[in-house]
Amino acid sequence: DLYSGDIGVCFHYDEIGLGRNNSMAYIGVSGTGFPVIMDTSREKAVICKLGREQGESGEPIRLVSLVKDSSFIASSATMFSQEHMEHPILVQQPEGSLADFRTRAMADLTAGRGADIYYVSGEDMRTLYEKGILADLNGILGEELREAVYEGALACGMIDGHQAGLPPEAYVTTLLVSDKLWEGGSWTLEEALTVMDGHPELKKLMISRRYMTKSTALRLLLLQDLPNSPFLDMDAGICDFNNDLFIKALETVGEDAGGNASPSVVKNGEAASFHPNMESFVDFSDEMSQIGEGFHFVGFPTEAECGSYWNADYFLVVNEQAEHRELIDAYLATLFSWYRQRELSHPVRRDIVDKNIYYMEDDPIGSPWNYTIGGGVYYRLATKPDGQPWSEEYKNLLDRAVSRPQDTHRIEDIIMEEAATYLSGVKTAQQVAEIIQNRVQLYLNEQ
Repeated sequence: DLYSGDIGVCFHYDEIGLGRNNSMAYIGVSGTGFPVIMDTSREKAVICKLGREQGESGEPIRLVSLVKDSSFIASSATMFSQEHMEHPILVQQPEGSLADFRTRAMADLTAGRGADIYYVSGEDMRTLYEKGILADLNGILGEELREAVYEGALACGMIDGHQAGLPPEAYVTTLLVSDKLWEGGSWTLEEALTVMDGHPELKKLMISRRYMTKSTALRLLLLQDLPNSPFLDMDAGICDFNNDLFIKALETVGEDAGGNASPSVVKNGEAASFHPNMESFVDFSDEMSQIGEGFHFVGFPTEAECGSYWNADYFLVVNEQAEHRELIDAYLATLFSWYRQRELSHPVRRDIVDKNIYYMEDDPIGSPWNYTIGGGVYYRLATKPDGQPWSEEYKNLLDRAVSRPQDTHRIEDIIMEEAATYLSGVKTAQQVAEIIQNRVQLYLNEQ
């Protein structure tokens, strides 16, 4: 209120489908006295007239979210519906207990009363796929749009050759190692442990600037790619966890992993590898600049060719019985447009990084390279020794990374549950290995 100075919330931009970047929306009053808003965050600017009454619309397409934070999905649905009021997308989100809401939604779906679209966890996606009620989403992005998205990210939603789900967001995990310490482009668990044994000056097998629990270190080092490990043969239905290599790996995690440290620890030769923050290009650039050249991405231990992995937490899936598929497919495709992806913390489009980097020649402080997240917000980028940004290294890694295997999560849960008793000092590594072997083999026998 310009007269009294009082400030109050009239509405939330994202709730009425105007995106989450407030600095790209402008409010005014029309000649007839109606409040209007211009949203410039879209590919084509939109002017919206606000009113007290709901506009006319046809039968809605129902989207049920089984995820706590679905603001991006909901605002995208509202924006899409503003241009397709013949069948607007109605988003239903949890209110109160997420577990209770999920139970009701899953029961409705299996009983044939389900919604058209669901936003779910990876585990729920696999459960729904196994029930045979998901549509195959292969081909809905179109050739041009699919090429604009990292294939490894999309592969996170693949099951048995079918595109069961689409992840709007995903991120990569990897390890950096010194060229002098290890020359190969990947390493096995046995090779990584051999490096530790051969270099007594190394105090840690893996470090990160962000704090890492020993449980997290265990998951990253041992469980990223169980199907390509010496401990599990899913096809044959057998496992071998009660062996010297697995026991030694458990002991190494307990003694030489966890905590946090500066990238300089790896540069000074006190740690074997570094876990960079791939979720933020700004942080990644800063960490790479501290480490410097003479390092390469080796990834996590694996028997396969690549140990750098795409991870996706949530997926959009479509009910096989859903109607209005043309509109549903069109809505899903909009989530991967540059105008929507640029709002995300973990975008999966190839062009986001390059389009967000700016060179400001007249910047009087530090590097002239800056990174924007939109709305006039810029972060200064640390650069390589030659003054160029780390964008090529970052994009090349995202191109090479593969999707993390999705079919061993129950086995991973067993290992993490039992390994906790070793990490807490309750049991020995030998005892834990025996229990894991028995429990996993029993699980495999039941499948």
